[in-house]
Amino acid sequence: MQASSSQVTTEVAKRVGIIGAGIAGLVTAKVLLAKGFEVVVFDKEVTLGGVWAVSRTYPGLKANNSKETYCFSDHSHADTVGHHPTADDVRELLESYADRFNIRSNIRFACEVSQLSESVDETKPGFQLKVKDIKSEESETLYFPYVVICNGAFSKASVPEIEGMENFSGEIRHSSHCMPEDLDNATSVLTVGAGKSALDCASSAALKDKKSTLVFRQAHWMAPRYFPGGGRSDLRMVSRFAELFVEYPHRTNSRSFYMDPACRW
Repeated sequence: MQASSSQVTTEVAKRVGIIGAGIAGLVTAKVLLAKGFEVVVFDKEVTLGGVWAVSRTYPGLKANNSKETYCFSDHSHADTVGHHPTADDVRELLESYADRFNIRSNIRFACEVSQLSESVDETKPGFQLKVKDIKSEESETLYFPYVVICNGAFSKASVPEIEGMENFSGEIRHSSHCMPEDLDNATSVLTVGAGKSALDCASSAALKDKKSTLVFRQAHWMAPRYFPGGGRSDLRMVSRFAELFVEYPHRTNSRSFYMDPACRW
């Protein structure tokens, strides 16, 4: 979102509010800080990470991608990380990224943006954010000429209404709210769904010697991590060449050549 008023001064126009301290929020903050903007990042969690935050990850969670393709172009995973990073590995990557590029001091944790609207104050053109401190429960209104929304497409758990679920005597949890200790006292686990999260949760329960059952309407084909013979599938399907056609804030000479319409064929 961008304010259109010509009254915005150079100093004020350099202020940006970012909603969300996940991967997108951290990258946005890093790029804007390097450009000289004054940045404030808001996140309702007490730690950074977005969907990778401790409060949102489930037992056994790993990235679909390999560590070479699930990292920043200027900040990689540690050499000790396995082929497919665990949730802990991804959190460590994000924590070190925030520290390396001095982003952490610009993040306001446990701070929820409850409302975003156009500013009604003519002296403060742009947008107004109603922000609530979760710990103190105090609210304040802040003004920014620019606001970037990075709260993700999966920030809210979606639990379908199933007939009879109110009479179920066991525990019903969404995968994002399933913690490792939740499985300790369970004797059997029923997982509904056939996506990656469902397969991870069902496998995690089985590895803890629980009776694990998977229920789904339609099976989904999952791309294998390894081809017959041991070849890694991601290295065959993903390449740096394809990234030449993705827009970047800073272009190298080679990327400019490929991105310039006059040079395409």
